[in-house]
Amino acid sequence: MNFSSLPLDVVDRILTCLTDFKTLSAALRTSKHLIYSVFRDHPISITRAIAINLAGPALPQALRAIRMKTMMENDLALALVPSESALENRTLTRDIASKVEANAPIAHGLEDLFSMKYKDRTSRTSQLTDNESLQFQKALYRTWAIASLVSAWCMNDLYNDEDDEENSDDDDDDMDPSQKRLLALLLQQLQLFSNQELREIHDITLFLRFAIGMVVSQRYPHFPFSFMGSNFALYEPNLIWPVLNRECYKNFETYKIRTLHDTIYSGLLRNAMSQLWEERKVKPDTWLLAPSKVFVENAKGTQDTCDRCNAVGGLDLFGRSNFDLWRRNHYIQHFFENMFLPGHLSRNAVITQWLECLKHADAAGYRTFKFDELADDIYEIAEEQDGPGAWSRDAWYCTECVNELFKRHFWRWILAARRKEGEPVKDDCWYGYECRTMTHKTEHAEKLNHLCVPTRGTGVVTAAQ
Repeated sequence: MNFSSLPLDVVDRILTCLTDFKTLSAALRTSKHLIYSVFRDHPISITRAIAINLAGPALPQALRAIRMKTMMENDLALALVPSESALENRTLTRDIASKVEANAPIAHGLEDLFSMKYKDRTSRTSQLTDNESLQFQKALYRTWAIASLVSAWCMNDLYNDEDDEENSDDDDDDMDPSQKRLLALLLQQLQLFSNQELREIHDITLFLRFAIGMVVSQRYPHFPFSFMGSNFALYEPNLIWPVLNRECYKNFETYKIRTLHDTIYSGLLRNAMSQLWEERKVKPDTWLLAPSKVFVENAKGTQDTCDRCNAVGGLDLFGRSNFDLWRRNHYIQHFFENMFLPGHLSRNAVITQWLECLKHADAAGYRTFKFDELADDIYEIAEEQDGPGAWSRDAWYCTECVNELFKRHFWRWILAARRKEGEPVKDDCWYGYECRTMTHKTEHAEKLNHLCVPTRGTGVVTAAQ
């Protein structure tokens, strides 16, 4: 039996199992007679089935996030945003369906990151159970909807007046009228959720702050604010994941991120949460300051120890699968500074200029440097220098030990990489990386190799071998 002779209900079933709308479009173009006629007869059910394949059971929450953003971008009343229950059987337009398709990979990508950070550090894909995944996805889309509200409000209103930037006090009496209106809108939206759902939204805000911190650490030498405080943060996932996933910083919306940070860190979300807890007679306790772990029931390896120092690291140990988390815990500038460069190498313009390769991007803005390959090379160098078994690419190390690994061998990797590029072998400077002359005489820095252990001077005694 060939495809053209399949019963229509079988073709309908096949179409409802498609993974995305791009595949549906290709199928419709392939068979305008059979497939198109089936789709024409059942467009609503097929479209909705594919949307569920994309967003899963969290589709109502995904649709509400889309509607919220649309309403805010078009200055429409929030009362027009349907409830989650009202969207369970709502017909999807082509525009809504395309937005579901665009947002779903972002939600799933962030779930993968969340799982690796809080559930199972050994896997780059989500290891959340079905229930945990559904809980996470619902909370993410709910937070996305609220973030869209705040984002549109901030861009259109709060920062039209430069004086508004000075209003950062938590006290309602110190808020300007615009901030009070936004606070009222936040309360209106948050009141829709149960205490459990509010805790889930709270945990998502902390996770998104962690994720955006991974972005800005690689985009800026030292960003002018910290993400490690105890305040809430709201960032639209579509601003974060594409940059985080593919490291394309070309169109990164610096102003928008800074504006949202200033606004939310003024305490509006914290105020809204606090008012709700007071009304509901709920004690927030310490979960306001740290993740309440409402998503993950049983994390893997919480008591695992570092393979080098035996310190308990749990999910904060780093290995092959999650090395990127360690790397992005550091500002990119740390690789240019004394944190990983011994002696005075950080003041050697020849070396620091060469290290700009770490930031290289292609014409489209995607970073081209392969940090996983850098890690592979450093572990290989460490084994040669420190002896077999001292370090292993397949072992798990705490932050301090990975830092120590790079402090000891990053400069050796620079030397090996430069020579691999064809740089001629130069005579070693007697004073090696402790040389002071290289910091102010470019000719000396270029003439001799300073990526070496000192053989003269005070640095001989203190040099890390």
